Amino acid sequence: YKRKLVSAEEAVKVVKSGDKVLIAWLSGAPVTLCQALSKRKDELENVTINETIAWVHFAWHEPGTEKAFKLIKCHLVGVDHDALEDGRRMEFVPWYTWHPRDQMAPGDEVGGAVGVYDADVFMVLITAPDKNGFCSFGDVVWASKTASRHAKIVIGEVNESPIRTYGDNYIHVSEIDYFVENKSAMPETISAPPRTHHASSHAAKGRTDAETASIEVIGETVATDIIRDGDTLEMGVGMVSSAIPAYLYNKHDIGIHSEGYPGAIVDLVRDGIVTGKRKTLNPGKVVATTMFRASPEQKVYANENPVFELRDVSYTNSFRVIIAHDNLVAINTALSVDLTGQIASESIGPRLVGASGGQTDFQIGAHHSRGGRGVTVLLSTAKEGKLSRIVPGFEPGTIVTIPRPYADYIVTEYGMARLRGKSLRERINELIAIAHPDFRAELRNEAKRLYGIWM
Repeated sequence: YKRKLVSAEEAVKVVKSGDKVLIAWLSGAPVTLCQALSKRKDELENVTINETIAWVHFAWHEPGTEKAFKLIKCHLVGVDHDALEDGRRMEFVPWYTWHPRDQMAPGDEVGGAVGVYDADVFMVLITAPDKNGFCSFGDVVWASKTASRHAKIVIGEVNESPIRTYGDNYIHVSEIDYFVENKSAMPETISAPPRTHHASSHAAKGRTDAETASIEVIGETVATDIIRDGDTLEMGVGMVSSAIPAYLYNKHDIGIHSEGYPGAIVDLVRDGIVTGKRKTLNPGKVVATTMFRASPEQKVYANENPVFELRDVSYTNSFRVIIAHDNLVAINTALSVDLTGQIASESIGPRLVGASGGQTDFQIGAHHSRGGRGVTVLLSTAKEGKLSRIVPGFEPGTIVTIPRPYADYIVTEYGMARLRGKSLRERINELIAIAHPDFRAELRNEAKRLYGIWM
């Protein structure tokens, strides 16, 4: 370890013009190394930055750095939208999960996993090695273990803040080429500069009392009417889905197999609600690839707790693994749902505002799980009640995240629609019934105009 210890500036000198640099995901991003690499913008050319998901603003997001850095993303957050709309600074790859290399045909892996298999340099945040020489990736694994094994050079930024969990959450010092120590405390939330134009219509704002009340109604509906004792849950991110754990305290033996989960799940483990006793796979374990949305106190509880296993995303989001779970309930949010049951979670028209995440994987997986259910939660309106999220049809260019054959439960504050196996007329009736009352007459008229269905 000591022989490989260098400064951040020394470590990033290994990056050459034309290289592909992969940066670890979410809170696994090594901020000090990224800042050091950013400073080399005037001496490098055509370096591909596979950043995937990050909350931090670096030089490669700025205008004027196109000659040095080519940014590739498969998930968008606030810091990314200006660069994407510029059209020169960023390329978006509509990709999310990926297959293990041994399941691919020869050559298919090249570029097919956003740098996971073909990175020249992989940079990742880790803990210091333990007495056996193993470091942890902290509260997010994603594809870090796999990327470390395939990259030509691996640089680990060592920080005391990351936690240790069980599962795939480890790497040995022998697998890392350079270590850089960063003794500063990692910030709980790293904020990006505000966008300069075209602010998203669903950008985060302070909730109104009415929104809070509506979210609570949705959470209680899902917990009471859909989730059963012994179910295994997947929970996507979002303010609506994050409200559901608070209403699970009358349930028993809930299991978790998810990409990520709200921090409240940690509290449910501590309080004996999440036991995983009835899980088909990994009974007694909370399995995900990240728990980065947990609070510092919740992470302390999960630290070195054998109940929590962070696995590679190729495992957590694998159809084979998801489908093997009986009674899997996938719960995710959406931007809008059309009257036929198509679900959009990524764009408003052609304008990207996010990515699918694991939603498509888990929604389709839940459809094929024995006893499985797919749940989409959303507020009935947007823009302070001016727009309905239940729409007659999508704007041209809107990305369909979940095709209508896989739509199952749709829940708003006005109730629950069950679409699986329903006719078009039945779907339209159920969806109008859970739309905001102010828009129901318009939706009925549009159903007649577009689909020839009289309500």
